[in-house]
This record gives sequence, C-alpha cells and structure tokens, in this order.
Amino acid sequence: MQLNIQLCEAFLDSPHGFLSIHQIAKRLEIPYGTAYNRIHLLEEMGVVIIRPHGKAKLCVLNPNSPLTSCLLGLGAASTTSSFFKSETLLSKLLVKVRNNLENQFHDQMHSAILLNFDSVSQIAFPSPTTETKDLEETESPETLSNIPLDLFLVVSENQAQGIDFEPSLNSLAPINFGLKISLMIVTPSMLLSMLRETENEAGISAYNMLHKGLVLLGFEKFWSLILKVFNPKIG
Repeated sequence: MQLNIQLCEAFLDSPHGFLSIHQIAKRLEIPYGTAYNRIHLLEEMGVVIIRPHGKAKLCVLNPNSPLTSCLLGLGAASTTSSFFKSETLLSKLLVKVRNNLENQFHDQMHSAILLNFDSVSQIAFPSPTTETKDLEETESPETLSNIPLDLFLVVSENQAQGIDFEPSLNSLAPINFGLKISLMIVTPSMLLSMLRETENEAGISAYNMLHKGLVLLGFEKFWSLILKVFNPKIG
C-alpha cells in the first residue's frame, strides 16, 4: 500500500504531470522491474493511465478515479499522523488546532492546510521533558513570542463569510506562546477557480503553495478537489 501511495505522490512533483516508468523508478529509487509491475497494477486498478509515447510509455494519474484521491489522502494522513506522533511542542499545538476545527466547526469544514509548515517547523521549540509535558508548562523564550501559523481553510459553499475562526483558534495556545494566525478562507468553488487561473501561472503557484503544506483534516476531500484540475494530457 505504501508503495502505491508513493507512486501516486511522485506524479505531484512533476511539472507536466506525467512520467515514464524509468523516471518513476529513478525518483523513488526502486528497481525498474518493481516500478513496471506496480504501475501496471495501478493501471488495472484505474489509478494510472499509460499511453505509448514514441519508444517510451508515459504514465499519468487518473483524476477521475475515486481510488486516486483515496491513495493521496491516505498519504497525506500518514504524513500528518507521523508528525503528530513526534510529540514536539509544535505537534501538540497543531493537534489542538486540528481538534478545534474538527470539533467546533465540523459541519462547516471541508479541509484545512497549514501552508507554512516547512518554515514554522524550523523554529527552535524547546524539547518537551517530563517536567514540561504540555504547552502550558513550557517556558517561553523569545523565539516563541510570535509563532506564525498560515492556515488555509476550505469551508462549505454557504459558509465563507459566516464563520469567525480567530477567537477560537487564538485561545488554543497559552499566554506564554504568542500565536500569529493568518487565515485564508475559501469555498471549494473558489479554490478550483484559484487553481485554474492561468495568468502569470497563478494556478500553478497556488498548487505549489498548497502541495507543500501540511493537511490537518479533510485529506481525501482536499485531494479530490486538487485532482479536478490536475488533468495532464499526453501527446
């Protein structure tokens, strides 16, 4: 299962959306025979489409297969779960954010992504100890005085202007943590419009921004939306 997920994710980093089996094997550092057999298995499952292209065979994800978004969602969920299990102070904070969104706004939420995960994970958070097991017990050095969390929230179509997330989210961290939460709130249709924007490659930029983020909830829903505009053509 994990290899199937990795194969699907390999296409997401390709600027054209399609790869040869040789490229897939090289990218995942697996034998060509393994890549060949597994790609053809995914073709039988309807996840991958294979087309002859000269002497090579090019492969693309099938965006119309529910199993494609399922595998990508499982991969995103696994990444997030592994980070949450790291038991760092940042992971504890993000678990609180995820739980708050899920419990307080369950009916309105579609998916949530932390856009600046790469940068915020580089902040020098103190390591939890037996004496400081939770956020409230942690001393606050200067580096924790202004923690930026750039959240991208996808909400129900009729809820984009009707929910005030900030008071609830800002209350999650103790006073010794200075959160700076930035929210971008869109509906599914608004997100699709963003991703389809061609001027100045704005859609590609939006995709790259989202792709590098950490999905907090709505894993399969998020990728089902992305796949609606991820439709590369061969030939």
